[in-house]
Formats: sequence, C-alpha cells, structure tokens
Amino acid sequence: MLRRFAILFAALLTLTSPWACSAVTYGVAVSRHGQNFYTIEGSNVVLQTQFCYTAANSASATLTMNVFSSTQDGSITFTDDRSKCAVLGAYGPVQMGAGSTTANLAYLDNGLFIDTAQDLIVQADLQCSAIYNGQATLVLNSSGLSYRGGQTLGKIQFRPDNVVSSCGLAGIFKRTNLSNPAAPDAGPALSNVGVADVTANSVSLRATASQNTTVYWLLASPFAVAPTNKQIVAGVDGSGKAPLQKGSGSLQAGISSSFAIQKLLPLSDYQIFVATRNADGQMGMLSARTGFSTPSATQSSIGLSVPDISWAGSGRALMSATADQDATGYWMILPQQAPMPDITQVVAGVDASGAPAQLRGYGPMKANTPTSFWIANTPMANPINLYMVARNAAGQYSARQYSTNTLWPSNSTRPDVNPENGWWWNPDEGGRGFSIEINNTGNPIFDRVFFAGFMYDDSGRPIWYTASLSRSSGSGSFYGTLLSYTDGQSLDGAWRSPNSHVTGKVTLMMINTRQATLQIEIEGLRPISFNIERFPIVSNGLAQAPVSGSPQTGWWWNRNEGGRGYFIEVQGNTAFIASYMYDPDGKPVWYITQNSMASPNFYSGALVQYGYGQVLTGDYYSPAVTNPNVGNVILRFFNAKEGVLVLPNGISIDIERYIF
Repeated sequence: MLRRFAILFAALLTLTSPWACSAVTYGVAVSRHGQNFYTIEGSNVVLQTQFCYTAANSASATLTMNVFSSTQDGSITFTDDRSKCAVLGAYGPVQMGAGSTTANLAYLDNGLFIDTAQDLIVQADLQCSAIYNGQATLVLNSSGLSYRGGQTLGKIQFRPDNVVSSCGLAGIFKRTNLSNPAAPDAGPALSNVGVADVTANSVSLRATASQNTTVYWLLASPFAVAPTNKQIVAGVDGSGKAPLQKGSGSLQAGISSSFAIQKLLPLSDYQIFVATRNADGQMGMLSARTGFSTPSATQSSIGLSVPDISWAGSGRALMSATADQDATGYWMILPQQAPMPDITQVVAGVDASGAPAQLRGYGPMKANTPTSFWIANTPMANPINLYMVARNAAGQYSARQYSTNTLWPSNSTRPDVNPENGWWWNPDEGGRGFSIEINNTGNPIFDRVFFAGFMYDDSGRPIWYTASLSRSSGSGSFYGTLLSYTDGQSLDGAWRSPNSHVTGKVTLMMINTRQATLQIEIEGLRPISFNIERFPIVSNGLAQAPVSGSPQTGWWWNRNEGGRGYFIEVQGNTAFIASYMYDPDGKPVWYITQNSMASPNFYSGALVQYGYGQVLTGDYYSPAVTNPNVGNVILRFFNAKEGVLVLPNGISIDIERYIF
C-alpha cells in the first residue's frame, strides 16, 4: 500500500484569520535522516534545514512554514531542547511515469542527492555507497508515486567512469508548498478551514476541498492529543479516545461548505480536527486543526422551577423540578458556604473554582411534567445548596435555580418499588442501554435485580458490565458491585470460563416502575448519577403487550456456557435482543439485533456491532455502526422459557430462562 503525506497536523495556529494568514504551524514528529535533513514520521515528507545539529528520533517538534512564499521556507523548533533551525524547504513524492529522466546531482549525506535546478532530492537505496556529483539518469521501472515506503523503484545511473556505476533508486522528492498542498497521491486537499458564527452554544465549521469528498471532523478540548487522518476518520483522538463530538459531511470540489456544531458550553475553549477521504479511499495530505472560544451564555426562555427535596433518608434524597419545555436537567450539590457557580459550571458539575462537585447528575425532563431525581450519598444535618440548570436540544439554557436545604431523615420510609423488566435507557443518550430484570420472590427481602449495561470503553470498543443488586428496603433502591468480564466464550468459539473484574459500585434508585436514577461509583472518580427510563422498542411499544406465545422478557442462557448470555424483550411483534459475550481475543463485546417476529415463537435477524460511543461515566457522544451484519441469528422457542439459538456459523445451542 502506498504511503501518504497523511500524518501532518495542520494546526492552523495562524497569525491572522485562516483566510489571511502569513504562516501555518504543524505539530510533527521528526527523525534525523542525514546532515541537515529530517523526515516527518508517518509521512513521505523530507525537510531540508540549515545549520541544524539536533539528533532526533521520532522527536516532537513544531514546524512553521511561510504561506504563499516563493521560497517555501520556514523553521522547526524541537520540543525537548527548544532548539530552533531554519527550514530551507519541504520535499515530497510526486506521480511519475515509467522511464528515464536526467538530473544534475550533488551529494548531500546518507544516500541523499540534490538537484537544485529542478528542486529535486533523490534518495538512493541502503546499499548505495556512491559519493557522486554530476549528471545522472534516474530510471523508474513503473508508473506511480515516486516514493513507496523505501521500496527500490528503479536505479540511479551515474557516469560510466564513476567508481560506482549505478545504485538502486528509493525515492524522488519534489519541493512542495505544505501550506497550499496539491496532494501527490490525488487525495482531496483541504483549504479555507475555519469557524464562523460562534455563539455560546454553537459554531459553524467551514471548509473547502480540491475535489468531491467526505469531510470528517472531531471536536475536542484544547488539551486533546492531535489525531492522524485515519484516527479522525475513525472518530477518535490521538490517544485513541472518543472526542467531545464528531461528525461528517459532503464537500463539493472548490465550494466552501458549512457544518453546524451544537451543544457547546459557554466560555469554553475548543479545537476542531478535520480530515478528508474520497470515494476511492484516498485521504488528503494534511488534516486541519482550528481552535475557537465560545462567548458567555445568554439566558433563553426555558422556564425552570426551583428544585425541591421532598424526602431524605438512608443517605439518599429525592428532589424534583419542572421545565416548561423538553430539556435535560443538570443538578449538583455544594456546601452552603461555597461560592455560587455559574450556569456553565452547574452543567459541567464543577464549583466556582472549577473543582469537581462530589454530588452531581442529570436526566431528561418532559415539558411541564414534574421530574424526580434521586441523590445518593447525601450529607445529613449539614446546610447545602442544590443547584439546577436546564438545557434544550438547541443548546439554550434556563436560568440557574437553587434551593438551600439542611437534610434530616424523613419520618416515613419509601415504598419498595420494583422495576419493570425489560430494556432501559436515557433518551438523550442513544447508543447505550441497560438490561434490567427483578426475580420477584414474593418476599422483598430476597428480591434481587440482575442488571447489565452495554456501552463503550475509552478506546471506543464495545464493553458491557453486570451487577447483582440487592434491595435496600425502605429506601426504594437496589445496590451492588459492578463487574466486567474478560476471556470468555466468543460468538463462534468453544466455551471457556471468563474472569471477573470489580469495576465499582452501582445503585438503582426507583422513582416509579418505569423511571429510576442510576448512580455509578468508580474508585478514583467522582460518582455520576443520571436518570433512566423504560425503552420503547417501537413507537408506543411500552403500551403493546407481546403477542401471545412470545418468549418471556429477561435473561436467557445456555447453562453449559456460563459467562455469556442474552437479554430478550418483545413489544407487540418486535423483538430487541442483545448478546453479551467476548471477541476472539477475550475482550468483552456485545451485539444487537432487532426485527419483527416471523411468528410468536420464531425470530431471525442480523447481529449489529457498534463502537465509539459513550463510556461508563463520560459525556454523551453518538456511536457508529462498526459492523452492520456480523451474521444472522435464528431463535426458535418451544415455550415461553425454552428455545434454541442458531448462531451465524450454523451451530445450534439450547437456551432457557436464567433463574437467579
């Protein structure tokens, strides 16, 4: 596969605007190739420097190139020792046809020659020992890019009387203007990348490409690690983690296009990374980066009531508030003497100094409907301020509301509420979900909830967690240890016993049978609470009873294959099924399938795999389908509690209801 220029990060840290700048800056890693020559890691670019003696091996550096300069020069500053060198030019490969071309070469160092008249640098192969000056013939054996990862492309034919008559030809590099590139591999080049219409909650990203292409963008904090082109397209930053937001769109050749990015926080700094890939899979030479800051928020017309705490006890409190439109409500608790936070700090869950609040949460609010939120680990007998802000889908905010409370245990206990068995979610956070089933023993003391959540890890891979939850009688909640598993049975592999790992604690606090607050506590991280509710598989699905003869809702398994399982729910005639298992390397993975039941006891559908979505305690971002058809599964049910599952490889396994 041909290597490309693709791994330069066009920081666009310009002295003026992106449309009228005098220099452009790139964050690069370089290695010394010879005296006054450095190669940019992950690319085909060679830099010619002057009086540069820094020994570099994948060294981090800042490369600044003059824009529209006839000499195409600049400077490079090495991060470690802050040494700075002049850059006389940047050279990259070009598309060339097979055949011969004449060059007037002067030897430089380490197999490099220069033709100053043609602005060429010629690289000999590693076996070449020639130190030569004079006319030579460059012979390319085949058409294509004039550098192909160090492969021998042809030969350098020196004068017949030279001690060494010829050497292998490894590359021909032409001086190029990095600030206004024409990608040598015909990839789409970006230009005029910048932002406009910056508000407290949104921004418009603008870009132009040299050809019809798909543009990919990542929104990240100013401290995020810069990604490669490939990572931008995949939707992860330079450390492999998910960005704040990501998206893509179409660009028409030579036409500036805009893309709206919303749900930003006021008074915040951001950067956007942009890359292109055309229909042939070719990426542009440079990935652009531009930064901006949002102004302060202006209060919208969202009406929000003062949050009220109606019950407290057993370290928990139940509060409620009402918004006059659909929104997400954000709350946090601070000591009464703490300085008052602003709107954006309440949403971010930090105090006025920026320190994280230990008690914070969020959840969806329906217009003009009182919404309850459970607060766990609440301090008793100490004055506190409860702050709340609502934000709608357009990124508009309510005023900050707060109430001052001193919590004392209530005289009454909370009724024991059982969750409805089935799928749960936060409707503002599509792409992750929760499987919940209670065993209903008839004695609340012995009731347990078997809980699982499917989501994503920091690298964007799918991951799942489980917990067996015990009831905390009189507080309306369930609690337990959150576990993750590895090294178990894959989709089409032989059984093997998995290993469990303690991840943290989970508390499920019931508001009613279809609404709850979920709190996750991970050691070393502050707890996070968010509201969840029953998931309608289809429109009005919660009002549709399963057709007669359908399988029971809840957990299913093969008793000889402990460690992987299936959660099944049917609403009306539509089934939503998750398979919790492992990939061939033993890492946890989950697959989803949704389809209509062919009959009450027969189901067939494709398994779908997702990635790059929301992590366990992280901010929301939309996942991507990483495999739309892992394979087809078939389920035949003998009765409501027993059946057979046919896997994509054709193997049939008996499944039954999991009794816990």
